[in-house]
Amino acid sequence: MQTPQRILITGASSGLGAALALEHAAQGHALVLLARRGDKLAQVAEACRQAGAADILTVPGDVTRPADLRKAAALADRHLGGLDVAYANAGYSQAGPLAELSIKAWQHQMGVNVSGVLHTLQAAWPLLKASRGRLGIVGSVVSFGSLADTGAYAASKGAVRGLAQVADVEARAQGISVTYIAPGFFASEIRLKDADGNADGGAKEYMPGWLLGDAATLARRCRQAVQARRRELVWPLHAELAVFFFRHFPGLAQAVVRRLSVTRLKRRRAVQGR
Repeated sequence: MQTPQRILITGASSGLGAALALEHAAQGHALVLLARRGDKLAQVAEACRQAGAADILTVPGDVTRPADLRKAAALADRHLGGLDVAYANAGYSQAGPLAELSIKAWQHQMGVNVSGVLHTLQAAWPLLKASRGRLGIVGSVVSFGSLADTGAYAASKGAVRGLAQVADVEARAQGISVTYIAPGFFASEIRLKDADGNADGGAKEYMPGWLLGDAATLARRCRQAVQARRRELVWPLHAELAVFFFRHFPGLAQAVVRRLSVTRLKRRRAVQGR
């Protein structure tokens, strides 16, 4: 019988974080789940128990506070004996033209999406080094190229991609593998949050359903890529195509992005009324 792995997941109360928790629970792994919303986190934890998780520790916390990540790592060490895998997943999307973006909104986007990854890495690193473990860093396809009105989010994920590349160089010598995860559009709450990353009850999903990948399928692909110690995962197909064109035909890709940006903004305003 396979020994259960010990998995840390940030941003575990919804979206990809919750899907990752359920995916690993179904494998019989032990989970350390961290998120700001304690009520949602408790619901995910209960679903993971029913799915077969070997053990579950929940940590209501914020990735912008290093002490919360250190607490999660200490709990994993004390109750589970360490960590085998950590997912730096927590994040949100800040929308708005760069010329109109407030410095506060910019700093908060960077604090959650970039500093949150660093805090997770630093807290989990000693335990992953001890187990020769795996680190999954969740970025986005927008780290390769993005649409208008997503400047803060794209900049934050570009920074995360750079962080993951350097982390991979530093980690391999210590037996840790780093997988950079770059999802395209998938079903989640990420487009339904306000400027502070909180749920926005007035927001509506404006992306067409046919373009949204399934979070459970993405979580399975993430688990497989991290377990295989792959350096990068881009998913689904539209994301793979976007990355291919940005890497090999950047001028054409930029022209397409300009045209799509106009269409996307019109659709968002029509659906959300703003």
